[in-house]
Amino acid sequence: DKGEVVGAKRIKPSDEVIVITRKGKSIRLAAKNISLIGRNTSGPRIIRLGQDDEVIALT
Repeated sequence: DKGEVVGAKRIKPSDEVIVITRKGKSIRLAAKNISLIGRNTSGPRIIRLGQDDEVIALT
């Protein structure tokens, strides 16, 4: 299931990324562990959302 892009940020490999959902779920990961993608792909999945949940913050 594919959803909308809710945010994008320019990051360095030394950065950390935090994603927070409306229902309080969060994930923190090193930017160097996020795979790079080509323009013909759908991109990496960062967090799995439960039913009726959505990403509200990306930092």
